[in-house]
Amino acid sequence: MPKDVITGSFKYATKNIYFFLFVFLLMFLISLSLNFGDKFGIWNFIVSIFIIGYGLLVIKDVIDGGTRLPKIRPKEMIVLGIKGNIVLMFYIFVQGLILITISTLFNFPEFDIEDLLLNLQETIHLASTHDPTSFALFFVLGCIVFYIFTFFLELALAQLADGGTLRNAFNFPKIKHAIDIIGWKNFTIDYTKIILSLIIISILNNAIDTYWPIDILLQILFFMWMFLIEFRGMGVIYKEYTDKKIEFDQKNKK
Repeated sequence: MPKDVITGSFKYATKNIYFFLFVFLLMFLISLSLNFGDKFGIWNFIVSIFIIGYGLLVIKDVIDGGTRLPKIRPKEMIVLGIKGNIVLMFYIFVQGLILITISTLFNFPEFDIEDLLLNLQETIHLASTHDPTSFALFFVLGCIVFYIFTFFLELALAQLADGGTLRNAFNFPKIKHAIDIIGWKNFTIDYTKIILSLIIISILNNAIDTYWPIDILLQILFFMWMFLIEFRGMGVIYKEYTDKKIEFDQKNKK
C-alpha cells in the first residue's frame, strides 16, 4: 500500500530530527533565494544540480542499507547532480516529443503530464474546457507515456547512483536485467506505490490553504516528503535487485 511508502519516507527523514531540521532550514533559504529572480536561469540550474545530486545520494544510501538522511557531501553531489540532470534531460526530451505529438493530435496545449497528475486544479480546468472523450483519451495516453518513461527512468537514476557513471544510466540491457531479477510484477507494484504516494501527498498539499510564512513552510515540508518518497523509493526498489543479485551470484558459485 502507498501508506508504507509514505510513512517509510517520513521515518527516514525524521530519524535524525536535528539533521532533518538543518536540511529543512537549508531548503527554506534556497526557496527564498529563488524568489529574487534569475534572468538566465543559472541559479536555478545550480540548485537543481544540488537537489538531484542529494537525491542520488539518498538512493545510494538506501541501497547501502542506510536508514536516515545521508550527510551533505557537496563534491559528490555536484558530480552526481550534473550526471543526473543529463539523464533527466534525455528522458524528458524524448518523453516531451511524444507528449507534444499527443497534444497536437487532440488539439490540446503542450503539457507536462506530471503537472496534470499532481495539480488537480489544472486537470479540472482542462477537463472543463474540452470535449470529455477527447480529454479522457488525451489524459490516458499521456499517463501511459509518463508511466512508461518514469518506469525506466527510476532504474536509470538508481544505476547511476549505484555505479556513479553515465554508462550505467544508459545501459538499457542492464536496466532490463535488473527488472528481470526484481520481477516485472513486483517492480510494477512497487513503482506504482511511489506514483500513488506522490499523488496523495500532492493532493494533501493543494488542499491546505494558509498564509505566509506558514504556506511556504508547508510547501517545503511537502516538497521534501515527495522528494524522499521518490528517491528513497528508487533506492528501496534497487536494493531489492542488489540483494537478489548477491544471492543469485552466491548460488552460482556453489
